[in-house]
Amino acid sequence: MSLRGFHLFFMSVITLFCAAVTLWVFQFVSNPSSGLYFAGVTCGLLALITPPYGIYFYKKMKKHSL
Repeated sequence: MSLRGFHLFFMSVITLFCAAVTLWVFQFVSNPSSGLYFAGVTCGLLALITPPYGIYFYKKMKKHSL
């Protein structure tokens, strides 16, 4: 697997992991502490930010095929 392929795979795994953590914190924890709430919000933001970055990276690497 190329470095580009690994990067795209890793970004997909990060997105799924962050979405799962966000779901866990806000759905399954009845009374999240401030630390868990912070983790849920942070992972939620990352789950929203990483897919556009992955698309940007993919388009950039198509232009600069090495």
